[in-house]
Amino acid sequence: MRIYFYNQREICWKLPSRERLFKRLGEYDTMAEFTVLAERHFESLCNKATSFSDFVNQKADEYDVKIRNGVSLENYSEALYKSFMINSHAIFNDFIENFKNDMKVYIKHDFGLTGKPNNSLYERLLKSMFTAGFNPQIPQWLNDIALYYRMVRNCVAHNNNDETKCVNAFSRIDLKQMCKDYPLFTNKAPNPPGKITMDDFYLYSASIKHIANLLTISIQGYEKWEDIGLYHPELQLNSIPKGTDKRKLISQIMDKLGHRCTDNEISNILKKMMLQ
Repeated sequence: MRIYFYNQREICWKLPSRERLFKRLGEYDTMAEFTVLAERHFESLCNKATSFSDFVNQKADEYDVKIRNGVSLENYSEALYKSFMINSHAIFNDFIENFKNDMKVYIKHDFGLTGKPNNSLYERLLKSMFTAGFNPQIPQWLNDIALYYRMVRNCVAHNNNDETKCVNAFSRIDLKQMCKDYPLFTNKAPNPPGKITMDDFYLYSASIKHIANLLTISIQGYEKWEDIGLYHPELQLNSIPKGTDKRKLISQIMDKLGHRCTDNEISNILKKMMLQ
């Protein structure tokens, strides 16, 4: 069932915003995993006869690292996992901005984010997609997962100990449907506030990727390849060096996108380019 999240057979071309998201999340996931590996190895080195707090202070002195507050096994693990979500959220927002730009280049040239400024970027994107006539098939439980972890992230980022919004967001998640669609996380995540684990970080990352897949699938078939020369930043005439083989440049850009152009398509793109 994991293929439900990562099935790419329906994705026909390499949307730049999605490619960037997967690369950045993959890199950050690995960094977070390395941090947890180091943390667990560090725990294993602690002499059980010594308190963990004393052991940490001893090692801090040994390696000239300042530990300003006491660290215990009880107070750092959940805080560590929550802190990882700050970057996941930032990468998600970066994807939304880039997806918006991809929409303007490849799909709907006047596309922009609508909705109230106090709504999340993701909520504004969904509203904008529906307004523009697109209907991403995103399960409600997946939207609720994204909302919940955004609330968790907000509490950490804004140093807010009031987790009421987190509790309310968690209560709205249809866990039964989530586990049916994605049983890999059954009895692992999501967890309620105060009980966040590394599995929550994994679920948030997986959910972001899944949302990106479904958004990408929702716009396939609406590509306006012939207009690419008018809107693609690398195909603006004033930025192309003199002597550049424009047909070859178009072919290279389209190959990078995973779309093999015919000679006729390239000719049509070139004609539109010259209208700039």
